[in-house]
Parts: sequence; C-alpha cells; structure tokens
Amino acid sequence: MSIKSKLQLGFGFLGFFILSVALIGWIGIKKSHANLEEIVYDSNVKLEFSNALLNSVNKVSRDIRTMVMLDDIALIKETENKILVERLNYDNAWQKLSALPSSEKEKGIYDQINAISITAREINNRVLPLAIANKDDEAKTLLLKTASPLIIQWQEAINSNIQLQKERIEQNTKNTESTLKLSMIVLAFSVIALFFFGILMVYAIIRKITVAVNTVQHACQTIANGDLNSKFDTTANDELGVLLRSIHILQA
Repeated sequence: MSIKSKLQLGFGFLGFFILSVALIGWIGIKKSHANLEEIVYDSNVKLEFSNALLNSVNKVSRDIRTMVMLDDIALIKETENKILVERLNYDNAWQKLSALPSSEKEKGIYDQINAISITAREINNRVLPLAIANKDDEAKTLLLKTASPLIIQWQEAINSNIQLQKERIEQNTKNTESTLKLSMIVLAFSVIALFFFGILMVYAIIRKITVAVNTVQHACQTIANGDLNSKFDTTANDELGVLLRSIHILQA
C-alpha cells in the first residue's frame, strides 16, 4: 500500500470517528428535544384543560349555592345564566382533553371524571328548579346531602388528573436532564478517545515512514561507503519500497 493510501485510510478512519461522535450527539439532542416536546405539547396542555375543568366545577358549585340563598328572581336567573356559561366552558375543555392521546391510567381517570360528572350534573339539575321556585329548604337538603359530596368527588377526580400531569412533567424533565447528561458524557468520552486514537494513528504512520526513510538512508550511506554487498528489506509495497528496490539494483 502506498504512503498516500495509508494516509488516506488513516484520516478516513479519523473522519469516520468524528462523524460517529457528531451522530451520537445529534441523537442525544434529538431525544432530549422529543422529551421536551412531550412536556410542552402533551402534559402541559392536559394540565391546562384539567385546570379549566376544575375551575368550571368550582364556579358552578359556588353559583348553585348562591342561587339557593337568593330570593330575587332576576338575580337567580342571572346566576343561572352564569352556570350555563360555565357548563359550556367545562364541556369545551372536556371535549378537547378527551380527544388527546392518553395512557391507560389517564383513561381510567377520565372514565371516573365522566361518570361522576354525569351523576353530579343530574343532581344539580334537580337543585336548580327548587332554587328558582324559592324552595330553599328542599334545595339546601338536596345540595348538602347529595350534590356537595358528589361535587367533592368530582373535584378529587379532576385533581388526581392534575397531579398525574404534574408528575409526568417532572418525570419528563428528569428524563430530559438524564439524556442530556448521558449525551455529554458520551461526547466527552468520545472526544477523549478520538484524541488519543488520532495521536496513536499519526504516531504509527510517522514511525512507519521514519523507519522506512531510515532504511533508505542507511542503504544510501552503505553504498556511499563502497559496500555493495549489504542486504536490506525491499519487500515494502509503498514508494519507499520501490526506492529501496531501485537502490538494490544499483548495488548489483
């Protein structure tokens, strides 16, 4: 193999390792970016919708209690309209939340929220006409004994989903940090290994060329001293080997 080919092969391997290091770094960054996207576009979005659900439930619960305490029919109707608006907000947030991809654990929580919401809304719908008719005692009894416990369960179910999303955000953040740290360690190790490999490769090439050059120098010096019988290795297949064989011919 010629010296040129040896150098090309050596630096070719060096280039390959450089590309490998770059690829490893790119994969690590890509994975970290994917985890970050999941945090931003999944868990945070679900957390936002869950908070919207909880906010609507709290407002409806508060407005129903207000209706039961009011006597003025105009204020009662105004409060009822507020309840209808919050129910629309709830339904809109629920539709968007349930349309997102979800895990089995999330689906279980969603089923629980949906089941409780149906029952609680039915009870609340029984409280509303009693409040409008100023049947406060009946409305309060139904509200305290039946509606309020269901609303608490409803809130707890939504809060469990909020807690789940917060845990996912925290876990994804840790995973992203771990991936970045691992990528940095791999990159650092690869750079160090590449540095020493490059030194060893350059040393090996230089040493091989130096030995060959010394052999040629020795052969030339031997001939210059009048010694035409000395033997030396002429089996190398590179340019120096050709030169040594030419010198050997001159000896003859």
